[in-house]
Amino acid sequence: MLGELNAERVILWDISERLRLRGALTRLYRVRVSGAERIPPGACILVANHESVIDPFFLALATRRRVRFMAKAELWRYPLVRSGMDAFGAFPVERGNGDTGAMARARELLAEGEVLGMFPRGTSRPIISASSSGLAAPSDAMWRHGVTITCPPV
Repeated sequence: MLGELNAERVILWDISERLRLRGALTRLYRVRVSGAERIPPGACILVANHESVIDPFFLALATRRRVRFMAKAELWRYPLVRSGMDAFGAFPVERGNGDTGAMARARELLAEGEVLGMFPRGTSRPIISASSSGLAAPSDAMWRHGVTITCPPV
């Protein structure tokens, strides 16, 4: 039921693509993506470190396809944030307790050929640090596959 609801409500992704926000974000932050051709055409998982609250937007620049994010369940406690997360097609995960429902949802999305976005090392800081080496810094898994997303330090 939850999976069906989220699948039907992925509307902000379409709106952001129509408004060409991808290009605006790339120009505004001078983002460079290299190795995107190594992302497989079918189901896959994009994994990155989480340095900033805007990292999901930067990680999504790695592919032209819609990225469905697994995000901490605490975000769904706030009605406005919950609406935004649902509208982008994200789904909650209860951290630290082996959330089998979230894992089942991830399997469903991958079985449907979707791109799953994850930040397994945890939460972000609320502000972009001047010392950050880049937004959506690739995790070890992405480095092994040669996909990097960088932008100049703020």
